[in-house]
Amino acid sequence: MKYRKRRTIEAIRWSGSNELEIFNFLEGAKAQSHRDIKTEGKNFRIDFANGECAQGNLMIKDFFGEEQLASIGDYIVEDVGEFYPCSPKVFKLLYVLAEELHLNSEVLQDH
Repeated sequence: MKYRKRRTIEAIRWSGSNELEIFNFLEGAKAQSHRDIKTEGKNFRIDFANGECAQGNLMIKDFFGEEQLASIGDYIVEDVGEFYPCSPKVFKLLYVLAEELHLNSEVLQDH
């Protein structure tokens, strides 16, 4: 049997320089500047090198507290309250932007 996911997920792409965005996403925070972010939280750990984040320095904590490396370019996905990194190739195979899905379903309904 085949199954399809029906829920909408939230995701953000890790660029290596968007620590503030990543922090707010993973912690549900509204930090306004780098001074307001922590380097570790319930769902992540960021190691800073010389005040900046270097490739491979974002670790996403899974449900069990195990750390998964998020490489630059990976999407950080929140699905059913759990976070995980997902490579761009796999992400594009599994997910479509919700607006695109909505537009495609409207086009199909018109015909």
